[in-house]
Amino acid sequence: MQRLLLALYLFICCSLSAQETMIIATPPCFETSLENFIIQKQSQHIDCKLLLVQDTDIYTIKSQIDSLYQLYDANYLLLVGDYQHIPSFPLDEAYADAYYVCTDLDSLPYMSVGRFSVETSTELCYVIEKNNIPFEIKTASTIASNQLSELTGKQDFEKIRQLSSLLQQKGITTTKEFFDGSQGNLDAVGNPTAIDVINAINENCDLLLYAGHGDYDGWQTSGFTSDHIQQLQNTTFPIIFSASCLNGNFAQRTCFAECWQRSSCQEKPTGAKALFMSSAFSDWDAILESLTIVFDSMTNEISLGDIWKISHNYMKKNLLRKKDANTWLLFGDPSAKISFSKNSIASQNPSFFSIYPNPAKNFFMLQTENFTASTLEIYNFNGECLRKIQLSAPDETIDISTLPAGFYVLKSGSRTIVFQKE
Repeated sequence: MQRLLLALYLFICCSLSAQETMIIATPPCFETSLENFIIQKQSQHIDCKLLLVQDTDIYTIKSQIDSLYQLYDANYLLLVGDYQHIPSFPLDEAYADAYYVCTDLDSLPYMSVGRFSVETSTELCYVIEKNNIPFEIKTASTIASNQLSELTGKQDFEKIRQLSSLLQQKGITTTKEFFDGSQGNLDAVGNPTAIDVINAINENCDLLLYAGHGDYDGWQTSGFTSDHIQQLQNTTFPIIFSASCLNGNFAQRTCFAECWQRSSCQEKPTGAKALFMSSAFSDWDAILESLTIVFDSMTNEISLGDIWKISHNYMKKNLLRKKDANTWLLFGDPSAKISFSKNSIASQNPSFFSIYPNPAKNFFMLQTENFTASTLEIYNFNGECLRKIQLSAPDETIDISTLPAGFYVLKSGSRTIVFQKE
């Protein structure tokens, strides 16, 4: 009877967590073009609530979004349109879409936010077409300068290699390295060129990491710019993480991120399906540190919105870099789920496990591979062990309701996962 009740409880938890809600804020001119996208989202158990934006005053838009959030307890917010359609909150020289999902810009977001930054219905159709392709990650390419960070104590390429190592643990193989200087391993002698990047994207690239200087129109390392995006003929559309200045500064101009998102060639989509880029003059080492937390916490599936939220919250709460957090933008569908191969350690390590959801409010589901009874430990970032849990089954629900909001580390054997309690 107890096992039956437990199975019923887990079924209910999974059923509740499977249904999510996304607010889609759009001007009326894009309503028709979004119809098939909304049908697709509904089939993925994402309940979409459409908000037609008639007034471009940011305070009016935020009030309308907040009302829908209160009504539906939404998980995600998707803004459709460029700055002139739905303005972003001005923050010094930069812009903050986070304004729409935070009580104020000092607080943590209560939803994840992303943007399809398009000017025409044709561009929106290209973006949606790319987003209808499964977000499966198998390979990664990396680009980095050799600048030294005071925060990390590492040169950019060293930090990028650390991130690659975390991705490798998830089954994602780094196939290309383009680093300033000659850094060995996969990196060729000399500095990378834009042609190197074009060829890497055209060949096959599921994920692209960049660390170094940048501006409104491109990356300093490799010299790859918005003009080079127009030369792409790729049919695999990467997710791009750019730890760089101004790549996402999209007001009053067509920025680097928008060129990637809108790109097409001969009436076929090219470019990228989603991008994480900054709209500010940012110290990119904070972004790199937050991505370390993100990549370490990823299980076999995670939404783009959760990636944005974890990295945003870590920069704001743990690194105290509020501006870097608020100007860290997702150009993409926050509800889109990315998946990748299971860690090869799973076939060798009986303590391999994954969790869902992450971030979590009061509970998360824990699943183990090749289960053997073991102990799960929860640590804070000061290294203090807060709880020890004896695992008795391969699938368990873990109660974290008594933990304060913040980041924690789960550990079992040699396996660790960073998770966030909301």
